[in-house]
Amino acid sequence: MPPRNKLSRLVKETAGFSYEFIRHPKGVGSVIPSSRMLAKAMRRTAQDYGAPNSLIIEAGAGTGAITRELVAHFPANRLLINEVNPRLARRLRDRFPGNTIRRGRVEELDVWTHSAPKTIISSLPFRSLPPEVGAEIERVFFAALRENPANVLIQFTYGQKSPLTLPPDTDIRGERVTYAWLNFPPAHIWIYRCQK
Repeated sequence: MPPRNKLSRLVKETAGFSYEFIRHPKGVGSVIPSSRMLAKAMRRTAQDYGAPNSLIIEAGAGTGAITRELVAHFPANRLLINEVNPRLARRLRDRFPGNTIRRGRVEELDVWTHSAPKTIISSLPFRSLPPEVGAEIERVFFAALRENPANVLIQFTYGQKSPLTLPPDTDIRGERVTYAWLNFPPAHIWIYRCQK
C-alpha cells in the first residue's frame, strides 16, 4: 500500500476509534487503537502458546488493529472475530471480507459450547468494564480454559498486574509473557491456562 494510503487509513482508524472512546469510554479501553508492535506481539503469543489448529477467537476487535495481523497469519476458517459495538463491527466486516465477524457480547457466542481447542485473544478493557460485565466474561473465559487443557487466553493490559481477577484457590494460572513498549500506553501481555 502506498504511504499516503497507509497514513490515510491510520488517521481514519484512529479518528473512528477515538470517536467510539468518547461515546463509550467504559467499553473502549484507550483513546487510540493498538499499535502494530502490540498486534504482532499478540499474534506471536498466539503462535507460541496456542494449541495447533485451534479456533482463534478475537474478543473486542475494535477497529481491527490486531485483527489485521491475525488475518495475515491464520486461515479464515480458524478465525472468529467478535466486536460488541455495531459501528465497529460493520467496519470490520467491510475491512475483512471472507472472515467470520460476529457482533454481540463475547460471553454470548455459541462457540463456547463447542469442544474444539480454543485460543482466545482478548483486547477487552477489563479494568474499565462494569464489574458485573467483566466478572461474567471472566466466568465464560475460565470455563473455556477448564474445558480443555490446550485452551489458552491471551490478554493485554496497560498495567503490570493481572487484568483478570484470579481468586487465590483457583485452578486458572496467569503469567505475564511479553510486552509491547512501542504502544501508547505500553502494554503487557498475559496468558492464562487451567492447571488442574
